[in-house]
Amino acid sequence: MNSFLLFLFKSTLSLSLLYLAFSVLMRKDTFFRLSRLVLLLMVISSVLIPFIPAPQLSQPFVQVKLEPIFQNTTIIEEPIQTNAAPTSIQLSAPASNTNRAISISPKTILLFVYFCGLFISILILLYSITTILLLFQKARKMDQNGLHLRIVSEDTPAFSFGRYILISQFDYDIHSEAIITHEQSHIRLGHFYDLMLMELTKIIFWFNPLVYRMVSDLKEIHEFQADNYTLNQGIDATQYQLLIIQKCVGHQKFALANSFNHC
Repeated sequence: MNSFLLFLFKSTLSLSLLYLAFSVLMRKDTFFRLSRLVLLLMVISSVLIPFIPAPQLSQPFVQVKLEPIFQNTTIIEEPIQTNAAPTSIQLSAPASNTNRAISISPKTILLFVYFCGLFISILILLYSITTILLLFQKARKMDQNGLHLRIVSEDTPAFSFGRYILISQFDYDIHSEAIITHEQSHIRLGHFYDLMLMELTKIIFWFNPLVYRMVSDLKEIHEFQADNYTLNQGIDATQYQLLIIQKCVGHQKFALANSFNHC
């Protein structure tokens, strides 16, 4: 119990300090690949740092030699008096257990609160994944140029999940080239695995508000990388910017999914 709480404390402190340093030094940086790598290494380092043994200051070795000292002692014999009056011993019954107050240590309370939050975080993630899988189940399947497309009739923002791209029928008919190219970049750059790591971090450190800022920063970096990739494929920049503005209407974003919605 103590070691686990100590691990959480050290790891949370390490992650918070590293992210604050990142916010000051690199948050406005345009080297998106480097910023992405630093954020991921920060998460991994914060988990490993608590296992690094702390350096101990060496103390000089002092050898102490003990020598016994004997002194002349005199033993005096005294008679034992046996005519003392007998004493009666009364045993009191133990106090009833019902009168004892039940005490719960603060560590137990902290662990209970932590695991409740952990359980709720897992439920939220499972709900998001289940919602995505239900969308995939009722979507029309299509393979195009090695891409696994899932087309739905609802007005759902396009997003990539693993190796799959979900897109609405309207977007597929009107904006398929730009949106599919954008989501394809998320797949090729491996952004899904970044989100897997960050969602696991959110579950373990659900109580740290800086973790949610890290996830937001990482998704923003993903979108910048996807935009650069899309524009480098020959997509018209003006039309692409207008499309982003049209899609920035506050649709729901799913965990573990890179959505075309930038807002």
